[in-house]
Amino acid sequence: MDGRKVGGIPPENLFTPTFGVRPYRTVGRGRLLAQFGRAYTVEGFDRYQSSILLGSRGAGKTVMLAELREVAASNGYLPLSVAAGTSGLLDSVHQQTLKARIGAGDDDMSIVSETTQRGIHLGPLNLGRSRTKAAQIHGTEDIRDSLCALTDRVEANGGRGVLLTVDEMHLCNVDEMVTFANAYQLASRDDGRNVLFAGGALPEAKRRFLNDDRLSFFRRCANEELPPLDRVDAISFLTTTIDDAGGSIDDDALETLVAASGPLPFRMQIVGDAAWRIADAPFRRITVEHASRAVTEADLLCDDHIYEPMWSSYGRTHQQYLAALAELDGDASTRELAAVLHKTPSQLQTTFERLVQDGCIAAAESEDGLSYLAQFGPAMSYRYADLQLRSMRRHADDAGDPFAPESDALSGATRRAVQTPRCGKWMPRSRTYCVRPVNHPGGCRSRI
Repeated sequence: MDGRKVGGIPPENLFTPTFGVRPYRTVGRGRLLAQFGRAYTVEGFDRYQSSILLGSRGAGKTVMLAELREVAASNGYLPLSVAAGTSGLLDSVHQQTLKARIGAGDDDMSIVSETTQRGIHLGPLNLGRSRTKAAQIHGTEDIRDSLCALTDRVEANGGRGVLLTVDEMHLCNVDEMVTFANAYQLASRDDGRNVLFAGGALPEAKRRFLNDDRLSFFRRCANEELPPLDRVDAISFLTTTIDDAGGSIDDDALETLVAASGPLPFRMQIVGDAAWRIADAPFRRITVEHASRAVTEADLLCDDHIYEPMWSSYGRTHQQYLAALAELDGDASTRELAAVLHKTPSQLQTTFERLVQDGCIAAAESEDGLSYLAQFGPAMSYRYADLQLRSMRRHADDAGDPFAPESDALSGATRRAVQTPRCGKWMPRSRTYCVRPVNHPGGCRSRI
């Protein structure tokens, strides 16, 4: 008999190292949840009743939206959830409200007809009509009327209103966002319906639509950047999750995991999960050796899911800026960075501002007030940028300066090699990353 199981069931691993999955315990979000709790309780207006959560990949936006839906439900609101990255925003909102109205007992035959005309299902057979209704782009009045009718039904059933959450807003079509914003404002303001809104987006949303004059509504929302987790959060989460699953951990191992957790909830989850699995917990105590191996595994996963997508989204100038920060050991002034890049700080101001906005760089004003001090932010790591710096050096000209102006230092072949986004897949035998272009044919290579 396997003594590691109780009734044939393996012991539970309470870590959830997957994007969007709610953690066993939420840490570092108490202030925000309290703020939203007050907003969803008051009878009058509160700016957090319309809000957008901003954060880099792995910051916990999807999880926070789930938390907000739970808070809203406990205060009498019907929560609706839409993921903008899966289908059109307007159609998703419209169909979700229709389904919710039927679920709430709305017997309006027009909506029953609209949702049932999609097909007659007889077991595995589908004898239905084409989904023309689902595919159409709904206008302002469609969304407005749906939200108003649903809110009326909820209130008739003794509820307070509706909370609509929209995840991955940075993927939305701007024209659809304009229509949605108009419909939401008409329903909540002009029609007096108690409809709340919460969205989640990458920081790039600021560039895509928060600065668009047609979308001034989203600027007026409470734009809240999810705060980074700190050492206290990591200790609390790791010790509680390990202890409650029946595991144990040495003090030096815990210190290793805490130091490696960083500011992102996702990274904290994968560090803890890797240590648990490598140690074969709870049957063996987690040691510093297990923790060290877990950190290595977490680094590679974060490369794939957080840092590489961010790096590949940038052009040469932004990549050079991050590589220059790695060259200066991850801590430098904007003047020092400009000197490495053979430019003036003013020439690089736009690049610097975007990297700060995206969370790749954390900046603080220097004591003299003439420059900023830069370090790596939650969306980029020193280790990953340093790996890319080494790759850039391999592709630099004979002078070995990866920061030389392109027109002066790069041949045509080298220019293409540096500008083209890299595959970046980890190669265990070579212990390095593939330097071939993204979507290359054939196998990976560590050098060209």
